[in-house]
Amino acid sequence: MVMREVLLLAGAGVVIGMGAAWAATRYVQTHLFGIQATDGITMAAAALGIVMVAALSGYFPARRATRIDPVRALRWE
Repeated sequence: MVMREVLLLAGAGVVIGMGAAWAATRYVQTHLFGIQATDGITMAAAALGIVMVAALSGYFPARRATRIDPVRALRWE
């Protein structure tokens, strides 16, 4: 459940970010050296990096949540 939420949010962020990056290509073209602003491999690598970091940041809390006894967690509240 935790991983699904994390990956859903990361996916939405990547989609919105890719759209914004694609829209801003005209403005950043002058600052890039050696690559095009619409380079698909670079954009895919950046999106993959973001998703991997999000997955790792969600994995550790999800792993910790699976190790807790549900009865003990409910009694604590």
